[in-house]
Amino acid sequence: MASETYAKAGVFGVFCLVVALAAPEAHAQAMSVAPANAVIAVDEIQQFTATGNLTPSLVSASGSHTCALGPAGTVRCWGYNAHGQLGDGTTTNSSIPVAVMGVTNAIAVSAGHHHTCALLADGTLQCWGQNDYGQLGDGSTGSSSVAVTVSGINTARAVSAGAYHTCALLADGTVRCWGDNDFGELGDGTNVSSSTPIMVTGLAAPTTLTAGGFHTCASLQDGTVQCWGRNDYGQLGDGDTPDSSTPVGVSGLGPAAAVTAGGYHTCALLPDGTVRCWGQNIFGQLGDGSSLTYPVSAELIGLTPLYSSTLPPGSHSRTPVETADISTATAVPTGGFHTCASLSDGSAQCWGQND
Repeated sequence: MASETYAKAGVFGVFCLVVALAAPEAHAQAMSVAPANAVIAVDEIQQFTATGNLTPSLVSASGSHTCALGPAGTVRCWGYNAHGQLGDGTTTNSSIPVAVMGVTNAIAVSAGHHHTCALLADGTLQCWGQNDYGQLGDGSTGSSSVAVTVSGINTARAVSAGAYHTCALLADGTVRCWGDNDFGELGDGTNVSSSTPIMVTGLAAPTTLTAGGFHTCASLQDGTVQCWGRNDYGQLGDGDTPDSSTPVGVSGLGPAAAVTAGGYHTCALLPDGTVRCWGQNIFGQLGDGSSLTYPVSAELIGLTPLYSSTLPPGSHSRTPVETADISTATAVPTGGFHTCASLSDGSAQCWGQND
């Protein structure tokens, strides 16, 4: 089977290639990409064709590398690898998926800025890549091109990697975070970074967890959403802009089924299939066709792709803005400066930065 995609080089010549094949495909792991190891000039567009079978059940993409959960709990990654974030024991970039060394029985994977973490079936966590802030969670600050075990966690139910921090939801309903804490993104009431997991204070019965660029959010059992960390664009959704080192409630948001944090914005999927977003809107990543700069609600124009030129710099919302005429969203993944929604008919729409 073959799949085609396109990559465009940015300022640093880094691109991301994602290939997902249907689950019924054969479980063979042979895969090739043509052309291999192509050199792409800035602003040049190159077509790639991938052949073979990868059969991932989950794909997680960061700004410069991508990882996929494969058969038998294996993990494969590709892309930028200067910090060892591909986990293959090298720091060599790869345009084809490479196996993460020593990781088996993985059931989830999350790619951060320059690090990656996997949740294993036994409730433990393994991370690899950049570790300047302790985001690998093993008690050190040395980067690793092979997976290391996160200290003190053996009952994890979910893991989410942010830019330079990582968080995990445990079976007892608590959340632990580790790594950079300059903006309070670890949620322990301090701004002290930690290379081992520490407990987030003040959360009651979280059900989902998401780590953004420098902030973190959780949806709770009662449907409310709480966020903590950096808040200069209102990405915590509490109607204000000071950072918070402890969880604060998102204002004006009805019960949420899930929440996802982007670089400097956050979006929530509601049970009725509608979407609300808040935070930075410089590139239109909130999906709002207006240029509101005040903490008030405004109707979105639906899941219509918007380019950044439609909004002036600095436009953002400190509270959720409500989508209009959208009732079929099933998931809302967020990127650094863009947002996408999967719809119940199998289609997807995206908006925000599109350079």
